[in-house]
Parts: sequence; structure tokens; C-alpha cells
Amino acid sequence: MTEAPITAVLFDMDGLIFDTERSYRQAWHYAAKEQGFELDDALYLSMIGMPRTQSEPKLARALGPGLDLPRYRQQRDAHFRQLQRQGIPFQAGFEPLFQRLTACQIPTALVTSSRMVDVEENFAQRPYLSQFATTVTCEQVQRGKPDPEPYQLACQRLRLAPAQCLVVEDSNNGIRSGLAAGCRTAMVPDLQAPDSDVQAQVHHLLDSLEQLLPTLADQFEPGRLG
Repeated sequence: MTEAPITAVLFDMDGLIFDTERSYRQAWHYAAKEQGFELDDALYLSMIGMPRTQSEPKLARALGPGLDLPRYRQQRDAHFRQLQRQGIPFQAGFEPLFQRLTACQIPTALVTSSRMVDVEENFAQRPYLSQFATTVTCEQVQRGKPDPEPYQLACQRLRLAPAQCLVVEDSNNGIRSGLAAGCRTAMVPDLQAPDSDVQAQVHHLLDSLEQLLPTLADQFEPGRLG
């Protein structure tokens, strides 16, 4: 059976569009050290792609009852904001890819585990946020990635079947979410290498966003990319 052509592209944000994951990692480690903890990097990497409603309880269980979570949250977020104000760059290939999709009138969605305030801060002074057909943030779903709900909601808003939508992610949890929603998937790893289950199931594994259109151009509707 022939697969339906790709009709829309659904983007994660942190680590895929923006080079934010290194700043997040620095902020998470900083806040842990402020309370005398050493945050295991493997623990941090396992939480990439999760909303804070899932990652913070996981952190608290790992570090134990001595962690003051509200204080940790405040210090982590303040440190990240300080880094964010210095400017967080786009990942290589995002701007020409997004501009091409927009010029060809291919719908796009932003599907992120971050809050809307973080989305708006990252895209401040940049023209792209309003060009997404829809944006799904952690406040808009009950269950975040790796649950399929975020990508299911994006597909519903676009009025497209999941099989018509390409999910582009940098994290294992994000790819699991897209797969569970029934979408096509492409992983562009950033800090996190693909786990064995993800590597076995992901449709495309790319080195950068610059490879996406050259690799997948024939899977879009004929003539759609010009």
C-alpha cells in the first residue's frame, strides 16, 4: 500500500529549532549545585523532551527529600532566563527549511514540551512564530511527550490524518510521541543519541535539518516543493 504524501511538518522546539538544550542543561546543573547536589548527566538526558510536570517529579525522586524543589525551580529558571537574554541561536538549517516550507504553503506546527512564555521568549524579535499554523505547548495537554497527545492535538487542529504529518524531533521522547500518534518521524539528534527502540522505529535519522528536504523531497505531494 502506497503511503500518503507528507502534507504538513510538525516541529519540536528545544534542541531542534533552537540550540537550547545546552543552556537548559547548564541551568539544571547550576540549580542542583546551589543546593549541594551533583546532577547526573544521564538523568538529565533521560528527561529531554519531557514537560516539567514529568521531569521535575523524576528529578525529585532521584535527588531525594533534601531537594527544595520550589527553590530549585526558581534558580534553574532564573539562570536559564539569564542565558536566554544573551540570545539562543537557531540550529543549522532551520531558517532555510522553514522559509522553503512557508513559501511552498506547506502547513507547519510547533509542538513543544515548553510553556508558551518560553516559546514567545525564544521567538522574540524573530518573524517565524506567527507563521506556524498551530502551536501546542505543555499547558494545552494533560499528558506530555512521550504520550501521543501533543501530536494528536496538532493533527486535529490541522485537520489532517497523522500519516500525512511528518514529526521532526531531536529527542527520544519526542519521537516516541510522534510514533504513538501515528505520524511519520524524522530524528535529528542533538545531545541525545537515539535509543535502540527509537532507532528501530524512526522513519528517518538525519544529521541536521539541512538534510531533511534533500532526503524526503519525494515524499511530499508531487510539485508541492516547487
